[in-house]
Formats: sequence, structure tokens, C-alpha cells
Amino acid sequence: VMPAATAMLLLQLLQLLPLLRGESNHAVLAQQAASLREAAPSIAPSDAKLPDASEAPPSAGKPLFLTPLLPDQWKEAQQLSAVKLEGMESSVYSGFLTIDAATSSNSFFTFVEASSGGADA
Repeated sequence: VMPAATAMLLLQLLQLLPLLRGESNHAVLAQQAASLREAAPSIAPSDAKLPDASEAPPSAGKPLFLTPLLPDQWKEAQQLSAVKLEGMESSVYSGFLTIDAATSSNSFFTFVEASSGGADA
């Protein structure tokens, strides 16, 4: 028998698969929120504002795979991975890095620079 915490983690990981196929992040979040509410109502109270797939913005396009650009074209990779978020003063970057090309295994990342500007942040 699988522990509840392990089952929840597995459910969350399985619901990230559409992201790897390039589907809209908003639609994936809406689907994940609905599944989590159904699986564990105490985690997502019924009055919580959760994303609705009908409110999804247009697709951001194809997934951005940065590994082919690294390390030689790192400036281009940095430029392509920059994310502009309204009201966000810190620089944000995201994309996919290839973990194992033989199995088409990739990892999605989001990096947010520290807003304090401190070297130890």
C-alpha cells in the first residue's frame, strides 16, 4: 500500500506531463488544482481561487530547450529564456534542460534572481 504523501506526489508529477508536451501552463494548473481538490479537499479549500481552464491565456508556443545552445551560445539562451512578468522587478528565466538525450528526459526550470541584490542572497 502506497503512503498518502507518496500518492499525492505521484499525482502531482503525473499532472506535469502535459507541460512536457508543450501544453498551456494555465490549463495544466487548472487540471492539477481540480485533481488536488478532489484528492485532498483539506489542501485546497472550496473557497480558494483556483485557475479555471476557460480563462487560459493563449499558448506560449513551443517548449524552449536550452541545452543545444549551451555552453557556446549562453547569451542567446539567456535572452530566449527571459520571462517578463507584470509587477516583477527581479529577472526571471525558464526553459527546459536535457537530462538524458537517449531517453528524451528533460527538466523544466524557473530561476528568479534575488531582489535584494546581495551577493549572499
